[in-house]
Amino acid sequence: MADVITRARILVADDEVSIRIGCQKILGEDGHEVVVAADGLAAIEAFKAGGIDLVMLDLAMPGLDGLQVIPRLREIDPDAVVVMITGYASFETAVQAIQAGAYDYMPKPFTPSELRIVVQRALEKRALLVERQTLQKERARSLLDLAREQSRTRTIIYAMGEPLLVINAAQELVFVNPAARRFLQEGVTGPGRPMAEALAVPGLLEACADAFPKLTGETKTISTEVFDPREQKTWMLTVTCLESQAGETGPAGWVLVLADITPMKDLEKAKTRFVSIVAHELKAPVGAIEGYLDLILSDLEPAVEKYRPKIERCRDRAGLLQRLIRELLDLSRIEQGRIERNLETIDPVPTVQETCEFLAEEAGKRKVSLMVVPPAEPVRLLADRGELTQVFTNLVSNAIKYNREGGSVTVTNERSGAHWKVAVADTGIGIAADHLRHIGEEFFRVKTAATVQISGTGLGMAIVKRILDLNHARLEIASQEGVGSTFTLFWPLAS
Repeated sequence: MADVITRARILVADDEVSIRIGCQKILGEDGHEVVVAADGLAAIEAFKAGGIDLVMLDLAMPGLDGLQVIPRLREIDPDAVVVMITGYASFETAVQAIQAGAYDYMPKPFTPSELRIVVQRALEKRALLVERQTLQKERARSLLDLAREQSRTRTIIYAMGEPLLVINAAQELVFVNPAARRFLQEGVTGPGRPMAEALAVPGLLEACADAFPKLTGETKTISTEVFDPREQKTWMLTVTCLESQAGETGPAGWVLVLADITPMKDLEKAKTRFVSIVAHELKAPVGAIEGYLDLILSDLEPAVEKYRPKIERCRDRAGLLQRLIRELLDLSRIEQGRIERNLETIDPVPTVQETCEFLAEEAGKRKVSLMVVPPAEPVRLLADRGELTQVFTNLVSNAIKYNREGGSVTVTNERSGAHWKVAVADTGIGIAADHLRHIGEEFFRVKTAATVQISGTGLGMAIVKRILDLNHARLEIASQEGVGSTFTLFWPLAS
């Protein structure tokens, strides 16, 4: 059994002085040496010095944020154990952190006991990784031999709180720790059974069947969600490919590790319900304010005509707030699965043309030309017309808003294999490369001197993303600052 790390060297990277001092004091009392850093670059330099057993990394820091720092640490040490700490806890940030390579995730504020538990668990993980490195230097032997003969590794894995399973190349179960037995069929107690017979959760089998073929070449790890209807729990499944011995082709097997993310999912559902309730409560009074302002403007006395610009600005702001409320309600309905969908086989081109005709007046005000190029052959989709309209209203409206005066928006569409391919191309201000990956996040808006006067809620593209997910469609974005952007949508054709 590997030696437990009782005196670890821990790097705490956080821009809050109180967090650095607090962690240094608490962990120092436990006998650990604590190295501190105030930003991402300082954390990388401290890690380069070597000897770090665990990194406690803040998500939001000046310069490089936590998600940007993790890959840099991985380049230095692929087995770096990172715990992400953040005051902006949400399900999305937790998933991003785990997918980026973080071992665990801890929201602020936290108690000393919570800190000690997370650190102890992470150091157990570090001990396992150190032991694994030692075992890899020993002579190669089959996974089944390792499962039977390496009692030291088995002891460490048995002590892990996370469920862990090992599958060989023949897709047979060769190892399962006690925490993972909850996923086995009744009567299955150990290795040697085909995976399809041994596992009791259909979603886990489906996730493995989807992940195994993708773990080739440079891709060694895939993470995905798995829902267990028996316990009503959601798990984050991480599948890691085990490389084969020299001279052999194909993977030697796969390691499955699961983390319970049910509390994070429950928190996300509670947030969605809260947003929905607040939006409902605001909808009527804001609508009344907007209506009264319109009424005042329609019958403004000459003596107070000088106040018209201010009243109009108030009305416009009320209108923007109404739009935000509508989009919040749309988003919460999609996330809660409470939308009524009317799926039918349709020709989507007339919907696109009608949307562009509706937005032609807006384009005219900005002196932007708007053109739709029809496909060379008929297209049929299984889709909801309302959802399709909402997607293209957002895409085309954005292409107009973020365009230059006298620019153009061109919508082209064609059949592409099993998909309908639609490209909305503009000659606008473009999007910086480091902002592209954030497009579709809730409330994200590119903030530059060129966009400061453009109104928006930051929810339109988030709604587009959710609708595309519902329809198994995808969106690709290409952009160059000062030249323009192209949003290309791939929607499955009706079978």
